[in-house]
Parts: sequence; C-alpha cells; structure tokens
Amino acid sequence: MPEYMILRSTLTNPKTYASCSTYVAVKCSKRGNDVYGSRVKKRLDWLSSIPNVKFFDVKDFSTSKSVSTSALWLTLTYDSKRCSRFDAWENVGVEWNRFVSALKQRYGEVSILRTWESFENGYPHIHAVLLFKEAKFTVFPYLSMDEGEFSFRIEEKNDIADLWHSHVDVQAVSSTKKLFNYMRKYQTKTLMNSDSLMGVKTMALMWLFRKRGFSVSGDFRIRLSDLIRVLHNSKMVLVQSRLDGSVEPRRVWEFVGVFSSSELGYRGDSWSFRLSDEQVEVVLARQSRCLGFDDYD
Repeated sequence: MPEYMILRSTLTNPKTYASCSTYVAVKCSKRGNDVYGSRVKKRLDWLSSIPNVKFFDVKDFSTSKSVSTSALWLTLTYDSKRCSRFDAWENVGVEWNRFVSALKQRYGEVSILRTWESFENGYPHIHAVLLFKEAKFTVFPYLSMDEGEFSFRIEEKNDIADLWHSHVDVQAVSSTKKLFNYMRKYQTKTLMNSDSLMGVKTMALMWLFRKRGFSVSGDFRIRLSDLIRVLHNSKMVLVQSRLDGSVEPRRVWEFVGVFSSSELGYRGDSWSFRLSDEQVEVVLARQSRCLGFDDYD
C-alpha cells in the first residue's frame, strides 16, 4: 500500500498577521515501488549518455596480436554448502570488502560499481563493474557450448577467483554500450521490476539485511569517461516571481508525518498532491491524538 509524507507550509500575511497553511502529500520511496525505481534510474542513467566507445571486437584478435583490457564485469556467487542463507546475507558485505581489499593489494587502484541480487534459492550474489587504473588483463573470445553464448574472457581469471570463496565469473567489457547494457539488465530485472518474483525477493532480502541496492566509487564516473563534466554554479539562486515582478516569499516546509493512501482516502497514483479539507482533518486528528488532545480545535 502506498505511503505519503505529509508536508505543511504556513504563510503569514505581514499586514493582517493571518496565517494560511498548505498541506501537500509526497509519495514515499520504498524498495521496489515506482518512486524508488525512478530514483535508481536517474542515478544510473548517465551511463546511457556516454558515447559508445569500442575497446575491442572480434576483428582485433589474431595470432600476432594481443588484446588487453582494464574494464571487467564480475559476478561472485555464494556456495550454499558454505553456510545458511541468513549467514550469507549477513556477511556478504564484509566478505565483499575483504575481496576488494585483496583485489587492490594485487592489482592496485580500482573503481567499482557494485550491485546485490538474490538467486532463486535465496542466496546472494554480486555483480560489479571494475575499472582498473594500472592493471590490464589479456582478453580472448569465448563461446560457451552449454549456453550457446559468446563473450570475452580473460586469461587471469583464476588469479581473481582465488580471492573469493565461491564461484567467480569474469567477463571483459568490450564497449561502453556493453557496460551500460549489463547495468540496464540488472535495473529492469531487479531494482525497477516489482512484478518480477526475483526482483521482489531481492528487494525484500536487501531490506531485511539493510543492504543498499548498489554502490558506486566516487571516481567511477570520471574514470569511465573524461568527457563527462558536471557544471554547477553555486552562486545561482532560483526564486519564483509574481506577474508584477515582485518575489514570491520562499516557503518553508515542515514534515508532519507519514500516512497510508487508505488513511487519506486517496485512490489515485500521483506522486504528489495537495490535500483536500477532509484529508487535512485526518492529519490534524492524528496529530491531536499524538499530543494527547481530544479536540484539536
């Protein structure tokens, strides 16, 4: 059931000192709902704006030429024989941090975009894009006979796999478009798909074990593309003006509380709306009860 934050803004007429309050409901962001999905999409969609740059393709491979990369797509699974699902989720964050520390000791500085996901059996696995500053890995084309899928792999896979306790899958990222497609697949399958059983399970387990859906190294964006620049003028101030040119007083919003859509009697699907008089009555009635007053008038 959707929940809404209720915000209140009160303006006072400087001449009459009469006050007028406006109540607005804003839909809460909850794991798996449309607001959460939009926030994730906005946070990661900058990947789609990067020009597609090919690092290498099949034509680059020959007996006289070696292809290398510093960009990898990594999947770390969890051996179900190792421990319970509870222990796996409880410890996966600590074990991931140990893996990253060992990775940096062996290969130097690395920028990471990391996500969690649940298997059908409830155990976690990790997806990550790794961008190495100094290390390069030897690439070779690979066709899986079992799955019938073509991909690019690296010869140093076992050296990376040795740093994790369970199965490790490593692919070489061949282009920026490929990198974006990896993340888009995860977004649409898990973080933004409340109709997916796997997505719902992942969201529930991440909530239960207090895990963030994804994390990004501070310099990941810069490392991936020097062409991306964010311009920000901290001295620019935006104000709302009236038709006569005078400045509209800046509103101060106060957090009132969180109400379910059923409490407010709201059956729409808007992310925000102004409360009706009847809905304001509901909000004030709860405030009155919380303050111990029988009559809020």
